[in-house]
Amino acid sequence: MNFKNLLTFLILILIYPNFIKADEKIVFIDIKHLMNNSLAGKSINDQLTEQNKIINNNFKKKENDLKTEESTIIAQKNVLDENQYDNKIKLFKTKVLKYNQNKKDANNEIKKKQINARSSLINSLNKILSEYTKSNSISIIISKEDVVLGKSELDITNYVLQELDSKIKKIIIK
Repeated sequence: MNFKNLLTFLILILIYPNFIKADEKIVFIDIKHLMNNSLAGKSINDQLTEQNKIINNNFKKKENDLKTEESTIIAQKNVLDENQYDNKIKLFKTKVLKYNQNKKDANNEIKKKQINARSSLINSLNKILSEYTKSNSISIIISKEDVVLGKSELDITNYVLQELDSKIKKIIIK
């Protein structure tokens, strides 16, 4: 009789934590969808695209100028004396290196702006999610990318998208 009681007790202890966990609410959210389809996310993408376009146009102009200069230097190879030609080549190589560094710096600056803007959006999103978890007694919010299969009722992406759009229309990139 003691063995049966002990066995029953052990089974109840093993099963009991599963009942506790079943009461916890878990939902999931698609962060990429929010970043790409919210008004603020679209604003960020549009601003970055426009800035990138302007920068690329400026660099294309500079690149065309460098190509023209290179052609001019090559055409003068037989006309100039060797020292003058070498000096022009060195100056041209310096300009090309400076151009490449400026282009790299501009691209890094755009990436920094993108990171800062998205970070600002994530901070706003975290506030909304925090409010949502408190008001709906949610225990865990999981990223949709980490969910293999789940009920569509557990996806809160559309609700959060509406909340995000109502609170933040645009994020200005600095």
